[in-house]
Amino acid sequence: MADVRRGLIIVNTGPGKGKTTAAMGTALRAVGQGMRVLMLQFLKGSWHYGELDAVKQFGDKFVMKQMGRGFVKVGTEKPDPED
Repeated sequence: MADVRRGLIIVNTGPGKGKTTAAMGTALRAVGQGMRVLMLQFLKGSWHYGELDAVKQFGDKFVMKQMGRGFVKVGTEKPDPED
C-alpha cells in the first residue's frame, strides 16, 4: 500500500507560557519524520523571536510565519479585520 500522508492542523491556545515551546517540539518531530511544517504564530508584540532564526535553518521543510499586528484589546470597538 502506498504511503499516504494527510495534513494536520494543531492549534495551541491559552494563557501563560509554553504554547510556542509545545508547537516547536511537535513541529521538529514532524520535520524529523520527513514531513513539511508551516507554523503560524500570532504575536502580542513586534519584538524579535529567536525561534524564527532557528527555523530558517530548515529551509522549506519548516516555515514559520508571524501574523497579526500585536496586542489587540477586546472591548466595545469592533476589531479591525486585519487582526
